[in-house]
Amino acid sequence: ESPIKPGLFKDADMKMMSVLLAKLPIPFVREIVLTGKRYDGVQAANASRFGASLVDAAVEGEENMLNKAIEMAKELAKKSPPRNRRTVSVLKYELVRQYLLLLTEGADPISSGIASSL
Repeated sequence: ESPIKPGLFKDADMKMMSVLLAKLPIPFVREIVLTGKRYDGVQAANASRFGASLVDAAVEGEENMLNKAIEMAKELAKKSPPRNRRTVSVLKYELVRQYLLLLTEGADPISSGIASSL
């Protein structure tokens, strides 16, 4: 029996659904929610039949994972020199602001610390 019980956390289902719907196409969310389908790394990266993926990349092995993460970070760093980092941070925040507000129950995501990982 699953240790996760519906209703255990107040509004958790609504909050999780809002995050899924914000990030993924409806057919993808439907499959995840209604079937409970689990995806391995390759499946998550190649879920293009829905026009989206759950992850940015999938690789085999820890060493390859670290190398791929460093490669992706370098690419992002090229597009975000230090003088633009604040702008990029604001843009990332604005992309998810309405969901952060829902998840923090209206608390300011910046002062609550939730947005610090953006």
